[in-house]
Amino acid sequence: MRSWIGLGMCSLFILVVLTNCSVAADGTDETSVPFPEITSVVVEPQDLYAGDVATIKISVKNTGGPSNIGFIAVSFPDNEDIIEVSGTGSNQNKLFPVGSSLVTSTSSTITAINPLVQLYDDNWDSGQTETLTIKVEVNEGASELRFYVRTTLREKDVANYIRNPSSSSKTDQQGFYVNEYSFDVSEDDSLNADSKFINEDLNEDSNEDSFVPSSEFISEAPSLPFPEITNVVVAPSYGLYAGDVATIKISVKNTGGPSNIGFIAVSFPDNEDIIEVSGTGSNQNKLFPVGSSLVTSTSSTITAINPLVQLYDDNWDSGQTETLTIKVEVNEGASELRFYVRTTLREKDVANYIRNPSSSSKTDQQGFYVNEYSFDVINHVVESTITSITPNSATEGTSVSFSGTGTTTNGKIVAYKWTSSYDGQLSTSASFSTSDLSAGTHTIYFSVQDSNGKWSDAASTIVTINANNGGDDGDPVIPPAVPSDNLDLVITVKDSSDSTYLGNTDIYLDGNLIGQTDSSGKLTTQVTEGTSYLLNAEKSGYEPKFETVNAGYDAYRDVMIYLNYVKIPVTVNVKDETGKALSNAMVYLADEFVDVTDIDGVVTADVDKNTDIMLKVSKNGYYEENALIHVESYPSTEYMVLKVEDKTAPNIIIGNLEVIGDDDKILEEGEKVKISYSVTDDSGIGKIICKLDGKEIDSYTSAGSYSTITPVLSDGNHVVSFTANDKDMNVHSSSKEVQLPVSKRGPEVLFQATKDTISVGDYAVFTLSVLNPIGNLPMDVQMILKAPDGTCVSGSSFAESGAGMYTASYTVEPGDEVKYMSFNIQGNEPGTHSIISEVHYSISGETPQSQGDELILEVTDKLRSSTDPVDPSPGSVLTNPVPGFTGVTSTVGLLLIVLLLRRVNKR
Repeated sequence: MRSWIGLGMCSLFILVVLTNCSVAADGTDETSVPFPEITSVVVEPQDLYAGDVATIKISVKNTGGPSNIGFIAVSFPDNEDIIEVSGTGSNQNKLFPVGSSLVTSTSSTITAINPLVQLYDDNWDSGQTETLTIKVEVNEGASELRFYVRTTLREKDVANYIRNPSSSSKTDQQGFYVNEYSFDVSEDDSLNADSKFINEDLNEDSNEDSFVPSSEFISEAPSLPFPEITNVVVAPSYGLYAGDVATIKISVKNTGGPSNIGFIAVSFPDNEDIIEVSGTGSNQNKLFPVGSSLVTSTSSTITAINPLVQLYDDNWDSGQTETLTIKVEVNEGASELRFYVRTTLREKDVANYIRNPSSSSKTDQQGFYVNEYSFDVINHVVESTITSITPNSATEGTSVSFSGTGTTTNGKIVAYKWTSSYDGQLSTSASFSTSDLSAGTHTIYFSVQDSNGKWSDAASTIVTINANNGGDDGDPVIPPAVPSDNLDLVITVKDSSDSTYLGNTDIYLDGNLIGQTDSSGKLTTQVTEGTSYLLNAEKSGYEPKFETVNAGYDAYRDVMIYLNYVKIPVTVNVKDETGKALSNAMVYLADEFVDVTDIDGVVTADVDKNTDIMLKVSKNGYYEENALIHVESYPSTEYMVLKVEDKTAPNIIIGNLEVIGDDDKILEEGEKVKISYSVTDDSGIGKIICKLDGKEIDSYTSAGSYSTITPVLSDGNHVVSFTANDKDMNVHSSSKEVQLPVSKRGPEVLFQATKDTISVGDYAVFTLSVLNPIGNLPMDVQMILKAPDGTCVSGSSFAESGAGMYTASYTVEPGDEVKYMSFNIQGNEPGTHSIISEVHYSISGETPQSQGDELILEVTDKLRSSTDPVDPSPGSVLTNPVPGFTGVTSTVGLLLIVLLLRRVNKR
């Protein structure tokens, strides 16, 4: 027999859903989600015998889109010996013997109790088939060779794992769904003795070093990744000065196992200006300026109050070092340059983040632990001094001499600048003379620059140039027009990606809001000639832009500002477990509703670049899915697979009800009831609660068959209720009730005979007795005895007869003497005869009750001796002793004692 338990007789089908996508020549969809189809499971030889070495070959084809991580996993629940493992999977085919460390479906770690074999491939393209080959020794005495198979593909560059099977009645030791395969094994291997395999040495060394662990397996090596900060350097090394541009280099080495996501994050709590960011991290080195959207350590979203710089690398191997380089301008007046550093590596293919530091006295604005680094800053002061201006008041055309000097705490003075509020720039020398000053009152500015490029604040003084009122010919001299103090500054703002003009952009000069750009992206304002301004442009959805603007002395000044859009389109693609697109699925980002998916299962939203954000997808009839996604600086697609909701409620089956008390089968006050029941549900049972009249008396936390015994019951109507909740994500409940009517306590009844076997012609006496114990209520009692065919009643006591029945009726008070009736039965025909008794009783205000009993009388064909006494004629009163009637009075007394003893024992 060859069977596939789970999908049934190896029948396979392929559901192909074509949307707007490219399809390869072999029919596979290169842009869809990958799917690992098990195309072949072969065991050789076909005739298996206990002790044989069987060769198992399992082939899996990727019938969907490309995958960069794939597995075939095979486990052996009967613990066969694995002889050899080979396969096509990147030469990474691995045996995990019993005792290995494994990761379960819930991400916990267990010790393997069954051998596990894995094929791993890190580049599983569309249409590609991989084959895992296992040589295994069949167990001695086995009747079958069983193994579990599951296969997994990860969607390329997306942490979305597609498993086959996605559901099953079977799970392996790690809790994953599996297909079970079973192949018959014959006990007689005499015909196969010559080919029986002798255990060979297994050479594992060739593959062990190159094995890469998955999210489902942990081998002894490699270990978890660890981001060790190996170097933090700040240049210049000879000393930092306020206003300097410092270069910070931070190097981090992965001293553990491989990682597919890694970060170096540096923040600046004193808000220094970040000049430039570079590094080795996949060219994804990013500045998050003040105002950016950031995700905290608790997954909430905040607005950045300090600049944050990040290096990101999506393939950080063991031993690999990444370096982040930041150029930052040291704050004026600062005594130190401080920054916070933290680094993170994610375990490869497992959502387990290892952070350094893992604890600290410092946290950054996002709430993560950080290392604080501090470097001393020397206050960088550049000062200028106007030594002399001679004369400081002169007539137009007169030569005026200027002289100035400067000092710096860092370097030397290398440049000079003299400026007039009337005539603009005058000279770039420390000293000079000019006769070209215009008539008027001049404010003279003098600045110096040191060898580090820092300019001093301008020193200033007043120089007055008087107009020359006449020439040589005596004509009056007309003084020149006074230059304007202002000019038009025309600011234009565009989108950096497509040069679209951006209206409604806030414009700030030196921190003061001066207005918004119009629909053409322009704003015009007047500024003072020869003055420098800090221009800031801010618009919602864009990164703010800071730029220093020198006004100059022209009639107007044009400034073009380009803003970078802070958001990037993220497409969410929603499908079910079969790969079918799901429309009308509700998509949320950071708990804010975005939109519903279209007919192709797709919705697109603009999201802040280079951020982590929580994605949630829900749809009626499906389980909700949540994922923390990382948004890059380029458009991306996130795939979400929704599982159909199991809406069935637990199945409660009520079984037997057994009265625990006397054996009259009537539920009376003072007795208990044992109720048997079972509860099942495909998703498991979370809670079973049993209540009596609303009060809990029993509970369980798993599916199964159970019995519950009630407490002692009082008379009246009682209700036993059963409620069961399943383990489904959306909990389903079901309930059932059992009605328990409990009557007042009835009489004690005893039905006995003097003999159970007689010969034809012989006699036996049958007596039915009733006692109403003290403590009961008065009751009316009717007793009935029935004689079967093949017998005859030769006499009776305290009974009336008719139609083959003998009756006696009493009103019995509590504590009354025993009431009884009896008859003498003679066996007429050989055989087995059933003598029936019934007792009917009624208590005031209660429903009449009845109980019955049966005694068996065997009659043999041995005839009575002629010397035996003759029985009275039928229906006559017993005036003479007859067999079995001798000592009736003593028998009744004994019955009374027996009834009382039963009452004492039962209580």
